[in-house]
Amino acid sequence: MREVELRRDRAGGASDSAVESGAAWYTERLGVALVVVYALLACLGVLAVVGAIEGAFFVGRFDARYYRTNPFRIPPQLLVYAFVGSLTHVFTALAADPDAETRTVLRFGSRVPVALLLVFPAYVLFVSLPGHVPATADLEWTRQLAGMAFLLGLFVEHAVGGFRTVGEALILGRIVRPMLGRLGRSATDASE
Repeated sequence: MREVELRRDRAGGASDSAVESGAAWYTERLGVALVVVYALLACLGVLAVVGAIEGAFFVGRFDARYYRTNPFRIPPQLLVYAFVGSLTHVFTALAADPDAETRTVLRFGSRVPVALLLVFPAYVLFVSLPGHVPATADLEWTRQLAGMAFLLGLFVEHAVGGFRTVGEALILGRIVRPMLGRLGRSATDASE
């Protein structure tokens, strides 16, 4: 389809650089190599999630006592689920745009490290909610954490937007509002 558009543009004399430079990822070695690396990483992540290579990624099981005494230590399983979620996003984006350019495929993959980093603030916020003790032995709680990590990886842009909103609300609530209140009081005191 891109070749037809290219021929049509060249025949008409018009030049659209985005169309001309936009070779599909599977026509370039770098694009194929990126997708192969993503596929291998996805297989590795799936093997880790199902427990086939558990010893390589996890130091012991999900030990509730350890995480209760160290509430800011992130269980490594959450990183694996975020990793698998972000690679799921890569392949669903490729399925939606199978003729994507190599630079677009590279951009899809740039979400993987972002997803891994987002697990940390999400975990801290999650365990800060009332009634959520870090890493209790409750199976339902563990599934919620794993699901949260997977969804963080799958919806990186939305997670970044959500954290931005939470951050702005916290900053406005704890810093700006008290300052505005003091300014309002001092202005009232000065007018009296």
